[in-house]
Amino acid sequence: MTGWLVLGGRGRLGSALMEIAPSGSEAPDSETLNLCATSALARKLDQMEPTRVINCAALTDVDQCESDPERAHEINGVAVGRLARACADREIQLCQISTDYVLSGDGLLHEEQAYDPVNCYGESKALGEQLCLEASPDHLVARVQWLFGGGSSDFIRFVCDRALSNQVIPVIKDQVSIPSYTRDLARWIRQLFKAQANGIVHIANAGETSRWDQALSICETLEIRAHLKPVTWTDLGRPAKRPRRSVLDTAHAVALTGHLKTDCLTSETASPGREGMHPRPWQSAQDEWLEQLKC
Repeated sequence: MTGWLVLGGRGRLGSALMEIAPSGSEAPDSETLNLCATSALARKLDQMEPTRVINCAALTDVDQCESDPERAHEINGVAVGRLARACADREIQLCQISTDYVLSGDGLLHEEQAYDPVNCYGESKALGEQLCLEASPDHLVARVQWLFGGGSSDFIRFVCDRALSNQVIPVIKDQVSIPSYTRDLARWIRQLFKAQANGIVHIANAGETSRWDQALSICETLEIRAHLKPVTWTDLGRPAKRPRRSVLDTAHAVALTGHLKTDCLTSETASPGREGMHPRPWQSAQDEWLEQLKC
């Protein structure tokens, strides 16, 4: 068996995963290998014999999902179920990348909470999770949120580009979550593999913030003046609702990987009484990404 097969490997998280993937790993683009192409996926699994499949592919435009729920459920739900069964038939673990949006977003979110999505995107991703774990309890569902790093665009790039071009920047002030660095998440996924983890696991950086406060921190770090305009989701009039405070609790992931050697993921020093690995603050990860962007 060879390395990982990363679907959606050209996106933000997929790119970060491929940076640390073992030899022999592949990340075909959606034109070469589409998530909905059941027969082609089966042939690829037989030909490549990957050690694991990581599915980052999804319809992630929340408002588009709301406008086209059938397509959202096919891509984010039904197609994931078919992939999960194909992997289970070949005794290959599937790591399905999911989202905090499968829950209502009313505070600190735990893995055992019942599904309670507030929009079609969340409903479709919840279906994907359910079908994944129905196919095999040995599969892994990794929930993530507010990704930055890698790929071609993210919130940090959006703020930087608009600030440097002296444009007004509308920034949501009534939504709180955890900005999460894709390279940190990729390393954590690798640690979960080493720990033989399965089921649902939350992974994210540490701390929580609003988009407004994150934008302020970006401008402060870069020492730039920006024309920030606070707005609410109601002001924008978007089709889909968003969770207002959605914060993934990563205690389960810490417990699963705490016995493993630190993998450049966490703070080097832990507080007294704290053992194992702990995610680093999102601000530290953001500073690292800003340094690489050289805005």
